[in-house]
Amino acid sequence: DCVTIDVEEDDAWSFEWISVSSDMWYQRRVREAVVSTQSTGNSLNMKLLILISALVGFSSAVTYTVRIGTGLVLDWYKISASLILSGEGGEVKTGSLNNPGDDFERGAIDTFTIESDIDIGQLDCVTIDVEEDDAWSFDWISVSSDINPDARYVLNTEFVWMSSDLSEGRNNMELCEPTLV
Repeated sequence: DCVTIDVEEDDAWSFEWISVSSDMWYQRRVREAVVSTQSTGNSLNMKLLILISALVGFSSAVTYTVRIGTGLVLDWYKISASLILSGEGGEVKTGSLNNPGDDFERGAIDTFTIESDIDIGQLDCVTIDVEEDDAWSFDWISVSSDINPDARYVLNTEFVWMSSDLSEGRNNMELCEPTLV
């Protein structure tokens, strides 16, 4: 990832920051750069090799929307769940999903918003971990983002129960091959 600056005068100069714009606008301070100069005819070509974290903000500030459809079997679940969203661009760990009020009630659809500086790209897999010992079952999980707004769904087609008490269910499950519903 490079920024090329062509200088046509022989005066010395420096800069404090460079901005890059796309659909979203980012400005980052340039803290580390390797500068190489090369004379090309009448102009001086300065090629700045900028560390991705110092300049390229295209993967910054991604907002993910995660929706979870809880099953219809029991009336109440006291469960704490966290997800890992995986894609070609990396993975995002959600931490414990918790909204004000009760989450994961029978038949409910809970919506969680996750901010990350990682754009996973197309969703490949969702890994769910539970941390409480009440058994809980979900029907589906959908994931969308402000960059990929079409929700992708992973389905609990085998109706697996989740619990940190392994006599009641599984404490971890990876679901891959998401679909558009």
